[in-house]
Amino acid sequence: MMIRLNTNKTNQYTIARIQPGSILQATEQIRRTWNSFMPDQAMEFFFLDESLNNQYQSELKAGRIFTVFTFLAIFVACLGLLGLTAFTAEKRKKEIGIRKVHGASIPLILGVLSKEIIVLVCIASAVAWPLVYLIMKRWLQNFAFQTNISFLVFLFSSLIGLVIALTMVRQSQA
Repeated sequence: MMIRLNTNKTNQYTIARIQPGSILQATEQIRRTWNSFMPDQAMEFFFLDESLNNQYQSELKAGRIFTVFTFLAIFVACLGLLGLTAFTAEKRKKEIGIRKVHGASIPLILGVLSKEIIVLVCIASAVAWPLVYLIMKRWLQNFAFQTNISFLVFLFSSLIGLVIALTMVRQSQA
């Protein structure tokens, strides 16, 4: 099957569907047919799937780079949280000791230390959500097919950040 797209005189494409496994024979047959109908015009061909893959190579590379730097940023943030909670626990050593003497459990003490971190993560999420939404909206405008940005993505990412932060608080007290 062949489909001819003629949008203007300088940009003419003919699309041919080829069965897998018979690419060489099909391209040779198409070349002979082309030359019989248009002997004065050279046939230049490309495979549509390869062309589309080439268009998205930069997006794939950027995705890999963002993944590496995301994990690096999470690692550095975890080290910072670990240091912050250790510093906070050291600064509040007397308060923790008094609470412990009066019978406070470990989860209660961790809750007191975690309150500050939870507030910081919530503030960071509140600042990041609109910025990330605008950046994602602008980035998605470059694509022919766009998707909706779900609120659940932001909520889920904030919950993951909160779990990581609380894990760091727990690790600093272990």
